[in-house]
Amino acid sequence: MPPLLATCHYCGRSDEELRPYGPNGADVCYDCAMATPERRELADAAIRTRLDTIMTAGDTPVIQYGQPITGLRDLTRRGKA
Repeated sequence: MPPLLATCHYCGRSDEELRPYGPNGADVCYDCAMATPERRELADAAIRTRLDTIMTAGDTPVIQYGQPITGLRDLTRRGKA
């Protein structure tokens, strides 16, 4: 049975804010997404893909999860720049 709470693809934590910027859209926490240059590039590529989708989708862009996009989510943690 899958976990009820989303967990980070890398560390398994569920108490952090997660974003779908891991491998194949897996949820990851900020610390894990920025842990290595390779992971940072993967996250950057995922963000660029989503931005491209927003820019080309028209008036009501929709990403793979089927949720309308109301604003961009970035990898900046609250309280950190």
